[in-house]
Amino acid sequence: MTWPRLKLIILATVAILVALVVSPEVASAAPAQAYGAMAFAPSLQRFDAQVQPYGFASSATRAKARTRSLTNCRQQAAASTWYDGDCQQTVWVRNGFVAVTYTHTENGAWGSGWGHTRAIAVSHSKRICSNFNDGAACLGTTASARTAYYNINQATTGGGATTGGG
Repeated sequence: MTWPRLKLIILATVAILVALVVSPEVASAAPAQAYGAMAFAPSLQRFDAQVQPYGFASSATRAKARTRSLTNCRQQAAASTWYDGDCQQTVWVRNGFVAVTYTHTENGAWGSGWGHTRAIAVSHSKRICSNFNDGAACLGTTASARTAYYNINQATTGGGATTGGG
């Protein structure tokens, strides 16, 4: 056997071994659920502490995460007699965290935010809530969640952080 032919056989063998080692991981990997979204029901924030006024979902696409978060919000809110059918999509994120902060006061101030860390998302949601709370700090409840797939070394994008009400 000549050296070039032996070299070709060795390279082919290495390529086959690499394919056998890598392929099972690649084939069994589930789609990354890198998107997350939160929906919120303002009608519940003041009256029903037994029912969460929000829904969260993580999915492979932004559209699916938003749709599922709205569905989850409606399912949870339906358990309350105070629910006014007002679940609304508030914030979405890719590879990160979402948060909603809401007061339990008559003005019904709330805000949402997103970020690369939980602290950033919460900070944004509190700032937006404060804007709708006549500038006063929102000392109510903050709910936050992270996308099912999260890589601290990858960029985070999102939207809806300016939503809120009061």
